[in-house]
Amino acid sequence: MPEVSSSRCWQPICGAASVLTTDVAVDVAIQALRYGGGSALFLDNMLQRCWRDVLAAGQHFGVSDVAYEAHGRFKLGMSENAPGAGTR
Repeated sequence: MPEVSSSRCWQPICGAASVLTTDVAVDVAIQALRYGGGSALFLDNMLQRCWRDVLAAGQHFGVSDVAYEAHGRFKLGMSENAPGAGTR
């Protein structure tokens, strides 16, 4: 693992961890809704609200697959430019 000497080096690591955490949360919410049965789909059901909120959180750009790319570039010692820079 590259030496981590500044807080800037933590950004790609934390970004990738955020994406993974969000992906797992979405999977858990989907399973919970499935196990909750048909009544879990009602708007006043707590499972439905949690499922909707977690899915909405997963749509944010900060937890998109771009964070995985930034982490990969960091691990490979590539440029610290924005993800996708120079790949077009």
